[in-house]
Amino acid sequence: MRLGFGLGLEYSKLSGGGFEGLLNKFPGASLGLSLDKLDKNYTGSAIKVRRPSDNNELDIGFKDGVLDIATLLTFVGSGNGFVSIWYDQSGEGNNLLQTSASRQPMIVKAGVLVTENGKPALNFDGINDFLLNTSFKLNPVPFTLFIVNKFNETGSIQHLIDQSERSNAGYLFRTTGTKNYQYYYYPDINGVIVANSNTSQTLISQLVADENQKFYLNSTLSASATTAINNNPIPTYDFVIGGDPDNSGERNADTFLQEVIIYKSNQESNITDIQENINNHYSIY
Repeated sequence: MRLGFGLGLEYSKLSGGGFEGLLNKFPGASLGLSLDKLDKNYTGSAIKVRRPSDNNELDIGFKDGVLDIATLLTFVGSGNGFVSIWYDQSGEGNNLLQTSASRQPMIVKAGVLVTENGKPALNFDGINDFLLNTSFKLNPVPFTLFIVNKFNETGSIQHLIDQSERSNAGYLFRTTGTKNYQYYYYPDINGVIVANSNTSQTLISQLVADENQKFYLNSTLSASATTAINNNPIPTYDFVIGGDPDNSGERNADTFLQEVIIYKSNQESNITDIQENINNHYSIY
């Protein structure tokens, strides 16, 4: 059961009347970022939040399976709150962080929780916000990823995930100036247009495996490819969400981000069920 924020409850699975998260039902993820609890056995926090009034920070955990909003708002008060660490719930310890205060995404604005479709969200400002991990590597393939986000606008190049070395190796997912979603997988795939982008809350799912690549918007298969990409070297760049730190912020994402789950495995047999689980919680489509 995934408990919803607000008046309702969304159920993914009941097990003896107790909570069971997405990562319990579909184990093996290498990265599990969410503002709701993904694993019943996870005992850590969801995020670390900084308040600019005195730059103090506090770990914010979960209460009844969802973000402990009361503790968060009490800590921040009437000001803003920014996220310095988004904790990985996969058990792999792949936390994403931002030590520079000016580059941290917002979670509370003027004492009010940032939300999208009634659920907590991180607001990346499209100027210089991003979170990173220096050791997490997205290849070699295969991998399967799931992202819940909402772009504020899609008329510019915005990097949502970036671990690319351009001419060498790595993965890049972004929107383009022509209002399309696009992913690169260097050096084998370049400039793949996968679907029209939008400014609605969207579940993005992608499977990248040798000669088997599929891209979904919500539950719809939007594009596929069969180019072999199994021999790419492992990238040396940091794994980044929300921006392109090597381009002076010009390609950072103006977005509300709520969940990023990555499996370093081929989850094609589970994609439909995982999509349904996520949608039951967020009511995206």
